[in-house]
Amino acid sequence: MSIDPFVPKGFVDGVVVVASADKTADEDRYPDKSAPAGRIHFVPVGSQRIFERDGRSVMVLCETVSVGFNAEGFIVDADAEADDTEIPGVFLVTGRWTVRAELNSGLTFSDITIEVTEDHTTANPLNFVTQASLPSLPGVRDVVRESDRLRAEEAAETSEESASEAGSYAAEASQSLSAAQDAAGEAAQSAADAGDSAQGAAASASQASEASESAQDSASQAQSLVEAAGFLLDQRGEVSGDLDLSGLEKNAYVHLTLTSDVTVDLPSAPIPGRIITLVISQDSDGEHALTVPDALSAYGVLPLPAQGGNAVSEWHLVFDGVDWKVRVSGADDMTPVEWSV
Repeated sequence: MSIDPFVPKGFVDGVVVVASADKTADEDRYPDKSAPAGRIHFVPVGSQRIFERDGRSVMVLCETVSVGFNAEGFIVDADAEADDTEIPGVFLVTGRWTVRAELNSGLTFSDITIEVTEDHTTANPLNFVTQASLPSLPGVRDVVRESDRLRAEEAAETSEESASEAGSYAAEASQSLSAAQDAAGEAAQSAADAGDSAQGAAASASQASEASESAQDSASQAQSLVEAAGFLLDQRGEVSGDLDLSGLEKNAYVHLTLTSDVTVDLPSAPIPGRIITLVISQDSDGEHALTVPDALSAYGVLPLPAQGGNAVSEWHLVFDGVDWKVRVSGADDMTPVEWSV
């Protein structure tokens, strides 16, 4: 019997292959690949899920879901194993799950935590492989998760485009300033050569001065765009007590792990539009708070980070030109109980 339609669910897929030494049976000398033998287990992080149905709260208890692989290494549930025309993957109740490998060959990978939502459909599945941790290389600071790396690359690409646009504005501002200086010179020459046209020359000089001020404003705007285009990846590690971000001069992704309650100090005079994204992880104990005294939040209530052990939250601190404001991602466990939503 299928679960009731009211229970939200999402679709998860992924591919795992085993690379082995080249065999003489094929024509090339490249490593051979094969699907792993074994199972992938999706273990609910907290087996309870509570949903609303016809005005009632209904508790759904989630069991561990185990799937196998097809010949190409795609994860497949029982239907997809029996019918290869089915889309490889598995539907899971929304919420947080741990992906755990049980492979016969002795190969394995570290547990992966995923967040399944209703946005994950067969047309837009959640690929659990993108949530896996990447190994660190000597001398390189890796983004903690593949999904973070993809977001960082996208942000860097956007920053490059913004920097290019800012350069264009700066060039236009320089041309305007040059034109203003030429106009001012012509006005001064006209005033010297034509005494009886002094009033007209003064008007020309005034127009040239206005053009010069406009050019200087354009140059200032271009400089602001150049500053806003910068991007910083800031790995803070374990943090307790105070988190000092007052020295940040660029947009930043700041990764941190709470080991106790933490208070955040923000830059006091940032440019409008400055964004600091906090990727907040609880330590294994969890239950730590994060306070941002200088920031406003919805309904005047500062949210709490997700409280469970090793839980992950994402906050966006945005400066609108007057105040810092806190924006949080939309997961249920990031919404404070004081809010009426």
